Amino acid sequence: MAGMVFALVMVLSLSCLGQVRMEATLGWGGVPVLERVNPLWVTVVNLGAGPLAGTLTVEAEIGSPWRGVAQRALRVPVLLPPGGRGAFTFPWPLRRGTR
Repeated sequence: MAGMVFALVMVLSLSCLGQVRMEATLGWGGVPVLERVNPLWVTVVNLGAGPLAGTLTVEAEIGSPWRGVAQRALRVPVLLPPGGRGAFTFPWPLRRGTR
């Protein structure tokens, strides 16, 4: 979308980070809608042989250098058995000037 820049950082704080697969989709049916609250779907899969426990953190910067910048962070605990899959949905407002 023209004139819009955004970035999402997903961090799963784990000792076995190499054994995790994460996927994220922003928007309705994968299509982000500007100036609306969009669903952010994050899927976490435990590829390891042991249980997975950690925290999923999704962060964004809101605003701009001339208006001021604020940080937004949403966190959810993750606990998955070996081979387990977790799906999380976050409300994510998408506005011009959001990164």
